[in-house]
Amino acid sequence: MARKTRSIRKSMNSNHIYADILDLLSQEEDIADEDIAHYANIDIDTVKSIKQKWVSEETPNPLKK
Repeated sequence: MARKTRSIRKSMNSNHIYADILDLLSQEEDIADEDIAHYANIDIDTVKSIKQKWVSEETPNPLKK
């Protein structure tokens, strides 16, 4: 039971951090990826991956209708 509780807490906390990262990326100010990684307590590659995925989802694809 303790293992399930920990995994639920971990998953809820990671969703909260993911939302915070997206909030930081959406701000007008340029915030360094290293600062975001430090704030979210994750590695820099994860921040870059999230940033790349978020930017690619925002870019409109002219072939899609």
